[in-house]
Amino acid sequence: MSLVVEVVRSGFVESTHRARMLAVSAEGKPVQAHGAVDALASPRSSMKPLQALGMLRSGLDLDGELLALACASHSGEPFHVDGARKILAGAGLDESALLCPEDYPDDRTVTTKARIFMNCSGKHSAMLATCVVNGWPLETYLDPAHPLQRAIRETVEELTGERVAATGVDGCGAPLFFVSMVGVTRAFRAFPLGEQGSPERRVYEAMTTHPEWTSGTTRLEARLMRAIPGLLVKAGAEAFDAFAYSDGRAGTVKIEDGSSRARVPVTVAALRALGLDAPELDDMATAPLLGGGRPVGEVRLGAS
Repeated sequence: MSLVVEVVRSGFVESTHRARMLAVSAEGKPVQAHGAVDALASPRSSMKPLQALGMLRSGLDLDGELLALACASHSGEPFHVDGARKILAGAGLDESALLCPEDYPDDRTVTTKARIFMNCSGKHSAMLATCVVNGWPLETYLDPAHPLQRAIRETVEELTGERVAATGVDGCGAPLFFVSMVGVTRAFRAFPLGEQGSPERRVYEAMTTHPEWTSGTTRLEARLMRAIPGLLVKAGAEAFDAFAYSDGRAGTVKIEDGSSRARVPVTVAALRALGLDAPELDDMATAPLLGGGRPVGEVRLGAS
């Protein structure tokens, strides 16, 4: 049965969101499962750590902040933009090589769109750098048949333990691989459990050491990672979340109607089901609902 997230305004349940959630123990055994977690899902940007892993396995040489940025759905803050340009410059390229859409950064004082501001520009910069290392074509790096995307698909299938059931197009133009929440949870466990120095471990350490580079300085994913040291969290569009802790505890969350406001309360519930908690999570377990500029209700986990 799915979980229900309630939107409560002035004491009345105004609307609801249904959620799927899977949380597994350090041994990989289900602790809580709600909804069709074995059905196909669109993890969106939650797959970026797997894409970065495929790039590392293909010869990409990044670590630390820049590797975290390659895994990021960033906010377009100045350090994100500078980092993406640094990845490109290291490969002898500039932002004209990017094929992601033009966008604005989250800072709305910037009134000009650019590809480098797009939240996936770190990933795209790393994809281009991987192509340069291997002598692969740059103009077609988003084609599912391109050697880069074939390598990423092989990585996704290996870590999820599933064959990719379908390939779509993500918001940034990159191939999107459809797998189950069970598979994504299995894949995320591989990052903290990787051997020291392995590509999996490098991704895990980059993201958990530099959480603001994987999202933004004020984003909820970064707040969760700062609140629970050793926790890796990666959000995806249409309200998908995937996480893993240092000992292998892991999970995935999908809000069925794609509402992002319901995502973090369910992720907090999944973390707490696994015994992962911190005082800072109290503020994230619910989201305030405003009326006339002041709180009049909340978004909260309800009865299933």
